[in-house]
Amino acid sequence: MNTRKKDCDNSDLKGLMAANSPLPVLSKKNLDLLRSLSGQEKGIEDISRIIEHYPSIVARLIYLANSAWSAPSAPISNTLDACTRLGVNTVKSVSIGLVVSSPFNPSQCPSFDILRYWASALLMVEAVDQLIPCLKESKGLDSAAVRTAALLSNLGVLCMADRLPYQAQAAFEMVESGVFSTLLDAQKKCSGTDYCEVGGCIAETWGLPSPLPECMAHHRDVDYRGTGSLTVSLVKSAHAIVSNGFLQDRCETTLDYPAELGIGPRDGKRIETQVYSRVPRMQEFAKELV
Repeated sequence: MNTRKKDCDNSDLKGLMAANSPLPVLSKKNLDLLRSLSGQEKGIEDISRIIEHYPSIVARLIYLANSAWSAPSAPISNTLDACTRLGVNTVKSVSIGLVVSSPFNPSQCPSFDILRYWASALLMVEAVDQLIPCLKESKGLDSAAVRTAALLSNLGVLCMADRLPYQAQAAFEMVESGVFSTLLDAQKKCSGTDYCEVGGCIAETWGLPSPLPECMAHHRDVDYRGTGSLTVSLVKSAHAIVSNGFLQDRCETTLDYPAELGIGPRDGKRIETQVYSRVPRMQEFAKELV
């Protein structure tokens, strides 16, 4: 079992944040939206009615529905039509992503790639959507919560680029120069924490329901056996697929999946191929989104 401190009980993390810039507070209205879209599965009309109370999100969705990426046959001018055009999962991912990213400004960390961040987050959702039907046992699994956990798993990277920009920049440069092979190790060296610890702290500070804090904090752990372990394993596997999807030599890499998922080599390769094929489209979508 993993014994590292990965939440807001970590006094070193709290001290680091206090010395730099405290974690932001999400408004009650935005938290309500996050919880509503992360909960029980909803139809497109229900989602449209919820989102209509958030004008900035409505404007972005209508823009996306009319973009070259969407390429509608006729102009779209209302929330329901925009949601229908984009689809339930895209609408939920974009809406949640816009809400949770709104308190952060990573402009002081030039190596933070906002397009890569958004493309990765959206591909994480696609990856778990491909993984879930292949599980050997999914009884009691909340697929909506899994999608949200996947979407938010890298939020700590964005937070560190905003709250700890100089340490985050140094970590990116160490990875780019080959000093460290993983961003986690570089962040630990530069700031004493990493984006998983920070993400878990964000989730707890905002009062996000389980399994979101566990996934945000532990999806990079080698051996996690705590609350929501199945969801954590799904998000961990999605992260491996998406990270590999951005590598030029990905076809030569064989991914291993946690035993509890029951995903064999054939299903794994099919899922990986499907997600890899979506990388260019998600990169184009990210350009429209930001």
